[in-house]
Amino acid sequence: SRRRHTRFRNVTGVQTCALPISFGVPLGELIGAAVEDATPSGVGIRVIGEAAVGVWRDPSLSPPSDKTITVPDDYPISRFALKIVDQSINKVIGPGEYAVCEPVDVTEIEPGFFIAFKREQLGTEEISVRRISAVNDSTLRTTGHSTDSRFGVITDIDLEKGATVMGRVVGKYADIVF
Repeated sequence: SRRRHTRFRNVTGVQTCALPISFGVPLGELIGAAVEDATPSGVGIRVIGEAAVGVWRDPSLSPPSDKTITVPDDYPISRFALKIVDQSINKVIGPGEYAVCEPVDVTEIEPGFFIAFKREQLGTEEISVRRISAVNDSTLRTTGHSTDSRFGVITDIDLEKGATVMGRVVGKYADIVF
């Protein structure tokens, strides 16, 4: 069986366990792994920033993060993480949790994928994580995946106008509080 890295800590009397959560893995299996293995080991993937739908930021106001997430030794080193700071994809990743992404070629993107992308406008940038609903030539049609209807707006990402796909979401990282 594959060993999953966990890390326990005590925060004002409440024990928490932090572990990477992959889509498609039963929660019971993850919690069981957390309880069985509290020995930290592994490598770290970088948290490279925050993601929110429709929030344009001056890049100089968001200094690079020095946070890393410890993952198992066999975890692909090319992966990175983005902290989700809104409700835009809360059906799969909530505010305060991290979308774990891996670089992907644009030609491999299919409807149903969650992608992280960046686009700029007048010197500010938006980094978002959205669900792909259609792929047409150089345009990716995206939607939110949220219980909040404000985030269900369809957005077209035009790759010919400078938008960049940063990666495909392959999992999430969250703290589990017992």
